[in-house]
Amino acid sequence: MPYSRMAALCYAGMFYNRICHDGKNSTRRGYLPVINGVRLTPGLLMSDIGPMPDDDFDCTHFISCCLGQAQGRINVNGTQVMFTGGGLPIRSPFQQKGIYGEDYAPRLVAWLLAIGAKQVSPHRFLAQGDYYFTDRMIRENLRPGDVIAFSDDEKVNRDGTGNYKHMVLVVGNGGLISCHTTSRFGESYRDIKHGHMTLLKLPN
Repeated sequence: MPYSRMAALCYAGMFYNRICHDGKNSTRRGYLPVINGVRLTPGLLMSDIGPMPDDDFDCTHFISCCLGQAQGRINVNGTQVMFTGGGLPIRSPFQQKGIYGEDYAPRLVAWLLAIGAKQVSPHRFLAQGDYYFTDRMIRENLRPGDVIAFSDDEKVNRDGTGNYKHMVLVVGNGGLISCHTTSRFGESYRDIKHGHMTLLKLPN
């Protein structure tokens, strides 16, 4: 199934500030069914939950849903709307618990590389306040629907992956991104405070 960048972008636009279609949100303690006394449901606004716990860790799960074969319905102003992800065959190691996709960034990066993603600039250092080269690399090589993975060090494993801490979906030219953990849509990649990054160009 070819990758639909538009579907991935639409999913991100709908769910960047909501609980994903599977009703799950990853934390370092696992997938908590209740946060701040609020039971998590598909499409629930983050603002209806209140402050997320300090160990919120949902960025990779969210990117999995944006890119993958996610399917779900949510209620939008009284209308049931169907949303799908981009259609890539993302692995779901916790599928038996109703969880779609991956929640560990290094594994998702490795899987994307295995199914045809290309590394544009492995572990490019982000010099404080000097974004000229990175801006150019993003502008010339990525387009909406591609992915950036962030790390705090420059170690690269044999399979090309690193010690990734965060992942974002590119949603606009010039490095505008969307992600979870902190809900973002249409904000600059420069807002992500990790020292190294890898640009991933997805197939199609």
